Amino acid sequence: MRKKAKSSDVIRMVYNSFTPRHWYASSFIKQELKRIHNLLGVPKSKAITAKDICQYFEVTEKRKAKERGYYLISPKIYYRMKTIRLRLLFIKKLSSKYNVLPHIEDG
Repeated sequence: MRKKAKSSDVIRMVYNSFTPRHWYASSFIKQELKRIHNLLGVPKSKAITAKDICQYFEVTEKRKAKERGYYLISPKIYYRMKTIRLRLLFIKKLSSKYNVLPHIEDG
């Protein structure tokens, strides 16, 4: 029996498949998002479109050689927050291992 995919698995694979500050054709985005959903066994709640990439990245729509596509500017904030949380957890583990208090600046 196949294990149910977590949304974090989908997010991780999307961020591994697409790179910020790059342009991708709409056809490629749609094909890749479908591949990820099929690979993880995500149930289809609606049709997958290239515009779904907007859930994961800040984008601008651009055309290249008469082909529609999206320029991916940067990942959405929830991915950054998860990265920050993981870094804080790592610092906390290191500080307990070496019996020191972590110094984290506000910023």
